[in-house]
Amino acid sequence: MDAGLVGRRRQLGAVAAAFADAADGRPRVVSIEGDGGAGKTALARRSIADLAVEHRAVVVTGDELTASVPFAALGPLVDVPSGTTVVEAARLVIGRLAELADAAGLLVVLVDDLHWVDLASRQSLAIAAGRLEHEPVAIVVTARPEHGGADDGWARLRNDAGRCVRVRVGGLGADDVAALAAQRGMPLTSAAARRLTDHTGGNALYVTTLLDDVPPEVLNRTGEALPVPADLSALVAARFAGLDAGPAALLGALAVLARPAPLPQVAEVADSADPAADCDGLLSTRWVERRPGGAGLARLAFVHPLMRQAVYDTLPLDDRRRLHLAAARVGDRRGALAHRVAAADRVDEALAAELEAEARSASAPDDAGTAARMLRWAADLTPERAARERRLLGAARLAVDAADPALDELVPAVAACADGPERDLVLGTAAWRAGDSGEAIHRLRRAASGADVAVEALVRLADVFVVLGHGQAAIDAAAEALDREPSDERTRLAAWASRALGVASRDGAIAGLAVLRDLLPSRPDECAPAENGLLALRGLLGWFALRPTAALDDLTAVLARPAVTLERRRRAQLDVAQCQYVIGRWDEATVHARLVLELSDGERERDAGIAHQVLAGIAGGRGDWHAAVVHFDAARRLAATFGTPELALAARLAGFAVAQARGAHAEIAGLVSTADAATPPVLSTLSVYHPGASAHIEAGDLDIAVRLADRLAADAERRRLDHVAPVADLRGGSAARRGDPAAAGRHLAEAAAAITADTPVLIAAGIHLARGRLLRARARRHDAIAALAEARTIYESLGARPYLDRVDAELTDAGLSRPTRRRSPLDLTPREQDVVTLAVRGRSNKEIAAELFVSEKAVEYHLRNTYAKLGITSKRDLRTHL
Repeated sequence: MDAGLVGRRRQLGAVAAAFADAADGRPRVVSIEGDGGAGKTALARRSIADLAVEHRAVVVTGDELTASVPFAALGPLVDVPSGTTVVEAARLVIGRLAELADAAGLLVVLVDDLHWVDLASRQSLAIAAGRLEHEPVAIVVTARPEHGGADDGWARLRNDAGRCVRVRVGGLGADDVAALAAQRGMPLTSAAARRLTDHTGGNALYVTTLLDDVPPEVLNRTGEALPVPADLSALVAARFAGLDAGPAALLGALAVLARPAPLPQVAEVADSADPAADCDGLLSTRWVERRPGGAGLARLAFVHPLMRQAVYDTLPLDDRRRLHLAAARVGDRRGALAHRVAAADRVDEALAAELEAEARSASAPDDAGTAARMLRWAADLTPERAARERRLLGAARLAVDAADPALDELVPAVAACADGPERDLVLGTAAWRAGDSGEAIHRLRRAASGADVAVEALVRLADVFVVLGHGQAAIDAAAEALDREPSDERTRLAAWASRALGVASRDGAIAGLAVLRDLLPSRPDECAPAENGLLALRGLLGWFALRPTAALDDLTAVLARPAVTLERRRRAQLDVAQCQYVIGRWDEATVHARLVLELSDGERERDAGIAHQVLAGIAGGRGDWHAAVVHFDAARRLAATFGTPELALAARLAGFAVAQARGAHAEIAGLVSTADAATPPVLSTLSVYHPGASAHIEAGDLDIAVRLADRLAADAERRRLDHVAPVADLRGGSAARRGDPAAAGRHLAEAAAAITADTPVLIAAGIHLARGRLLRARARRHDAIAALAEARTIYESLGARPYLDRVDAELTDAGLSRPTRRRSPLDLTPREQDVVTLAVRGRSNKEIAAELFVSEKAVEYHLRNTYAKLGITSKRDLRTHL
């Protein structure tokens, strides 16, 4: 039995139970966590080997050479074309997992050494693992404790107790070490077992190595110290020196290749005269194993990465260099360059030039991290200082573009470079990332004086000013960048985006949209892929301009595009959810808000606060008070955690929406006073005024309500926003409360006439409800019923039960019987609601699966359940039943 399995009965049982759940159609993630050498991989492989049901296993792993190559680890699952985003790769993975599971019965995916897997693959796998629903799939990951997963989505998965089983593998105890020794025919006394355990910390790999290398009589001599050090490298070096030349050469070659490889390739690198015999000697060390190669040859692989590193460290530098040069002849172009760099023992301008050329050929945005690494290597190999610093600064700029954490490691080297604009550009950008806005502005302004980097520095400076709310400064920096006529299209569009945001933060969203008017086609589907950023910005400004229907056209077009990054997609989904909530497409808003939460790290993400606001408003509007409070509380926590004005407003609006649905107007009135008449940010939807003034009207505080209404009218006019309907509604309500039905009627008639597709749906319905009440009080029963019916139609389309109760009470008082209500969306599970929402909109099962990041099989499952609940048989019947 492998050392990693002694004393692991409880862990094996936990993994087996997770596999049983997965086989029954309840997908599971198993996170096996422990220090290097603890036996994580052995536990995972034994668990798979013990499976008694029909299954298929796929192994995904990473290594040092590919850790910065996007999607390199996904090869055993899918081929990912160059330029693919994380989102699209996740869709490919989800589809492939469902396909393999259909054919296998149970699919087990082992992601071995997650900490070595490239970031893009980790992110895609995390999204896929979180979106599996009814497929018989178990995803097993092994990782060290230092891999927190905050940057790749795995932290959220590990904390999802309903989906993930966490299995911790610690050190072996003395009894376990004694049992392991006995299995290997090396009985130890209790004292010797305790001594060996203390000497190795119970690390399974260290224990196994000592048992293999030290005779039992030596281990059992408890009166003297163990004659070997606890350091694994020293143990390996001692044993490596005793190997025959052939197996030692293969072992060194495999360590240099740094990945599982077939014997012919390893033998070529090692220059083995008798590969088969040498391989037998290699396998006898127990440091290497033969793994199935799928459709190809079997692969030789180290049993543990620590063992590979120990062998590599043991190799003399000259042998290491020779093997790297041989490995360069059997790899692809980039792999060959990496091996040549590892073999370099002096500066080499020719190799540096090759690396620079390869870096410049990496045109796809996802390749920026790889290009940065190659330029850094090129800098290290460059003999002449000026060229070396030029390449180093180029690597740092690429690391900035890739949002690569390696930038932090490059900053000290960049700071040591000669003073100049490019150095200031990198240091200014790093300062902004570190939160030092003063240093960032200082450095970027200096960088703007250099001809080669001036445009890029000015664009970044404009972005800083936008975030800081310095609209005019952002406009000036962006204008100067554009005056220099940037040749790079991406930089030019970024400068226009900064200018539009600067104008919007100074003069309002309408003015910002005017900047974009001549830059983009009016139809979103006519925009080029390079214009995705501007299209998303136009959607965002459309939201702030109170034009949610036009904003939705832009934002949904952004979401439909394959080349959209995960971050931009998440923000676009958030803005889509807000727009849909406001105009009354609550089911679709729910879909997008849930996706924002499910594709983020929950409360580690700022965006989650706004998603919770939307979901709190919808849950409260539908009378699901428990869910409403849960989302409201989450919005408040995130506002307190991050402290941004946007999240503070989101938490406030969530509370207003829930209180309004409950009819708790006093709660809102207590939170909104004339203090809110202070000038709000220019980029604002002025969304606090209406619920605050309405609450004061209900409370009878008419002076405050009137002041808030007047301020709303003035601020809307200043920003050229259409607030006619909300302002007239407030004035009508105030007049009615004062006992002036004639004035109230005029204002409410004006409000009703001003309702458009962009009018917030609850305000529009509230206007009709207020008119109906007023008309009924004036004995105009027929007109009252018509207005109340308008309100009821809106509330029913929303599934807004608390509001329906109020309008039905009015209709009953008007002499009508209480109408029969349609089935509530709350009768379905959240995922059934999402699937049905998209199905009703005419989406195919394939389109629904793509939009929700699930498999088509999951969509079919949810539709079957929905049909059974509703007593129908097809999508055509859904609209009439919900």
